[in-house]
Amino acid sequence: FVGKNADVRIGDKIVTSGLGNRYPRGYGIGVVTSVQVSPINEFMQVHAKPLAALDKILEVLLIQPVAPLNLEPQNTPPLNPMQATQHHG
Repeated sequence: FVGKNADVRIGDKIVTSGLGNRYPRGYGIGVVTSVQVSPINEFMQVHAKPLAALDKILEVLLIQPVAPLNLEPQNTPPLNPMQATQHHG
């Protein structure tokens, strides 16, 4: 949402904010193509054109966060020498 008093103009570049640490700050994602302000709405309507050629992308790589590895030692009982050397299967 963009407040109707915000200074947004056609041609402005839209970039990532960096908030939330999901995307780096300042990464360009689009350019403002139209701005409409309505006297009955608190927010203006802003349209933008993506910087990426989305109609030409053939592949997309999705990277999802992975749960951190638990590197703490486990409380497992030690094996006796006979169990440590037995082969299974």
